[in-house]
Amino acid sequence: MANYTANNEEKYQIVCPYCFNEAAGGKPFSHKDVHFRAETYYANPGAIEQALGTSKIDIEMMSNAKERDKAMARYEAAERFLLREDPVYNKFWKDYDGTTEREGRMDGDVKPWNLPVISAGNGVQRLTTDEDGFVVAAMDDFGKPTYRRVCPYCHNPLPMGFGKHRVKNISIIGITGAGKTVYISQLLKGMTDYAAKSGLGAFFTSDHESNFIQDNRVAKGVPLPIGTLPNRLSQPMFYDIVQTRGSKVKEDTIVLYDIAGENCRKAGDMVRFARFIEHSDGLILLIDPKQLNFVVNDNADEDVDAPSLALNTLHAVLEKAENKKCTIPIAVCVSKSDQCFDILPAMAQDHVQMAGQDETGMPSQEFDGRSYNQLSRELTDLMKRNAMSVCTILQGNYLNFNFFAVSATGCECVQNETGRSIPVMKPEPRRIEEPILWLFKQFGYIQSNENVYRPFPVKQPDKEIWKKGFMGLGGHWERVAGELASFEEDMIRDGVIRIGGK
Repeated sequence: MANYTANNEEKYQIVCPYCFNEAAGGKPFSHKDVHFRAETYYANPGAIEQALGTSKIDIEMMSNAKERDKAMARYEAAERFLLREDPVYNKFWKDYDGTTEREGRMDGDVKPWNLPVISAGNGVQRLTTDEDGFVVAAMDDFGKPTYRRVCPYCHNPLPMGFGKHRVKNISIIGITGAGKTVYISQLLKGMTDYAAKSGLGAFFTSDHESNFIQDNRVAKGVPLPIGTLPNRLSQPMFYDIVQTRGSKVKEDTIVLYDIAGENCRKAGDMVRFARFIEHSDGLILLIDPKQLNFVVNDNADEDVDAPSLALNTLHAVLEKAENKKCTIPIAVCVSKSDQCFDILPAMAQDHVQMAGQDETGMPSQEFDGRSYNQLSRELTDLMKRNAMSVCTILQGNYLNFNFFAVSATGCECVQNETGRSIPVMKPEPRRIEEPILWLFKQFGYIQSNENVYRPFPVKQPDKEIWKKGFMGLGGHWERVAGELASFEEDMIRDGVIRIGGK
């Protein structure tokens, strides 16, 4: 560890994963401007008097002005560390019916979000950095260290190392009944193994991930977890992705957001959650197979329009310019694929395998596009036959999307007397990692062992080719139709290009 000095290079700029620095117009803040929650605290003024051995009234009655001022400064410094409600923090969470932060390992009834917020020059005596000069801790005015970093604008907790590496945000959106909570729990549980299939390392950087898995347990004989309430915001989940190439190691931070599909039915419902969608670098959209007509729906009129409504609402949030396609990658997933294995390609029941091996025999840093293409093309045909309205919206409003089939349980479930679904055997997820590995390819973390097909080829803008005149004299531009871009790796042109010329 090292103490921070003003000479450190200002290369670490942070955007809060909760408020996105909206109070500062979205401008990043320096890692040295991070605030902290102190480990030193006083429950009430009486605790301060007991610690200092005197009361505020006694100090005010001291006859020696110099001694009085010194004692009062010490008392007022301690007052900064009183436990109290945090209006900044509470203002953020008021929009979501209160905080979902866990109390953690605190004494008595002390809640971590009521701990004193301190910063450099305001309760912080000294900042502490890691070996790279990144601020990780602080020493308070009473000599007690704290590692509880918080955003200076909304006072939400920043996980270990957040802001040191490049950040990519992924929103996971579940149309009503799609099993999003079960999917996220299973994805988090297996994330380390899933990343390893593509030659990547992965580790969690906060307690939110293990808390989510614990609160939403998926196991044989245990009722599946209940979905997220529409008004509530789950804590973002964080993990770092590690890429190793030779002797070089590169880390990136992934933030996962849990967004209830009920908030995507119309723009008005999205107001509180729009900030997370707007700042997403990738989306995973989970759709119940009933809403795609992949299985018989006993309530045929119930939420059949939900996928279309969600896609239209998301486009309105993501793309402000009219008549422009959204370029953010979106993985459109048929969830609960175990319910429709009879119409899905046989490989939908298979597990995702590593794409290949590198020269050391370890998994190569690749997405298995070769296998995925087989599944994708058959899924596209099914979507066109059963959910053409969804295909039409995707083709018209989105440039970068693909289809996936996932099952978070991979086994039969029965309903108990209260209507909760219970796995009858040990859950065995199928292909739940494929959407996020595809996003890793989109982010450039990994390559693909084969070019990946687009569900619907994109027509490139026209070309203008120079045609020479007779005997090479003069000439003219001749417009020809643009070609089709059939693979994700094909760059999409912004407009007409000219080839040849004088």
